[in-house]
Parts: sequence; C-alpha cells; structure tokens
Amino acid sequence: AGDERPDGHVTFRFDEENNFLMAIHVKGLEERCEGCKIRIHSGKSCLESPLSPALWDHQHHRQNPWEHVHYFSADGVSDTATIVSTGMDASDLNGHIVIMQDHYHEPIACGVLQQDGVKSGHVRSLYASISRMEPYELTAVRGEVVVEFFHDSSMLVDFSMMGLPPRCTHCQISIQEGTTCDAQAGSHYFDHENLDHDPWAIAHGAFYNSDEHGVAERSFFVYNGYGYADHMGHVLIVKGPDGSRIACGVLKGRYQDIVDVSDTPTLLNSE
Repeated sequence: AGDERPDGHVTFRFDEENNFLMAIHVKGLEERCEGCKIRIHSGKSCLESPLSPALWDHQHHRQNPWEHVHYFSADGVSDTATIVSTGMDASDLNGHIVIMQDHYHEPIACGVLQQDGVKSGHVRSLYASISRMEPYELTAVRGEVVVEFFHDSSMLVDFSMMGLPPRCTHCQISIQEGTTCDAQAGSHYFDHENLDHDPWAIAHGAFYNSDEHGVAERSFFVYNGYGYADHMGHVLIVKGPDGSRIACGVLKGRYQDIVDVSDTPTLLNSE
C-alpha cells in the first residue's frame, strides 16, 4: 500500500434467505481502483499475519462466492454496494474481519464486523400505490410498495401486489429516473459515476415472483447511491415476463414516514 489512509464503514444487511447487501462508504483509498477486492475473512483480528482465507460455507457453495466481489473507487472514495451470498447468516459472520485490498492485492484497510448500534433506530420511508400502466390490458395490477431508507442510504424495497401475470419468475421491479408513469419514466435510477453496475438488475435481486393467482409479496435490499429526498416523486416500474412495463407508481411520503427497523439483521465493520 502507498500513502492511503482509508476511513469509513461497510454495512451488511441480511434478507430472509441470508443474502446480504454489502454497502461500502470509505474514503482515503487509492485515487482510482477498479475491480479491487473486498472480503470477509475467517480471522477476527486486523493484526493477524498471514491473512486468513475468505469466509463462506463450503457446503452451501461449491465455488468461492467472493471470487467476483469487488469495489470501485474514484478520487480515493468508494460509495458502492453489491449483493453477496456466503451461505452464512449475521451471527456466523459477526466478529470476523473485513479486508479491502489495493490493485496490487495488498491489504489496505480492515475492520471487525459487529452488531450495528444504529439498527434499533428509525429510518424514513416512501410509498407508491401501484396500478396498471398503459397499454397493458391483460390484468388489473394493483398493490403497494414501501421503500425504507437506512442511515447509510441503502434501501429495503418491500411490496405486495396482485393482478400480476401468473407465475412470473424473476420479473423486474425498479425505480426510474422519471417522475411520470408514461413513456417519460426514463431508465433505471442510480449514481452512474460511483456505481460500476446497475443495482436494479435482476441479478442483484430487484425482482418479484408471482404465484398462480398473480400475487407477489417480497422484499429486497438495494443501494443506488441516492437517499430519501432524492427519490421523492420518482416512479417505480413493474415489468412483465417479456420485459414490458405493466404497472407503475409514484414514490411519495407519508404523514408518518418513520418506521422501526429493530428487526433488521445488520452488521457494521468498525471504522
């Protein structure tokens, strides 16, 4: 490592299937680093040498899930996130170390995972009432989506919808750049400068699965680089099995827009 002095935090938010959103907010890194590695390791001290192996459930995964997990930095700052599945839950990973490497694959930053003291606080939320979008006419889609914003700007998208195409598996749901439910809805809404991937891609968990009656209930974590106020008034689009837009809703605030998140499994590495 050179003269870098990394400072910041990395948060891990776990869903019901123990996949987690790893949100990185660190400064003082290399001026520009593309494809640099970040891992949770089996060790529990940042003073250990040599470096312990990456931590994952070998029975749950045949291949190392960390192999393709990287971070991106610009001007020495990394504000990005990615979905990871190690086959382990929050309690399994608590107390282990997170290591960030530079482009020479040398350790440049380290922190110990611990329960997030902020998790029992409150976050702000926006909601969208979902209805059918022209010219889709096959079913009358309706429902509600609630988007909860955490202190690190990561989000939990929680939805309950009916009237969807039956048995629509891994069908996309996303927040768009536009503010109207029409052709002006625009493309996926995310920070293109600081994120090197589209967080609304199906591969990153932004999808719904409907049953034989066209009903879908699910939640997923996502980080798109923007916060609560940035999302106000933007539209959320629901797509059908062929990728066409079938339903839409505008994100709005509630009179009571503070929700308790004390049950959200969260780990935070020390700064």
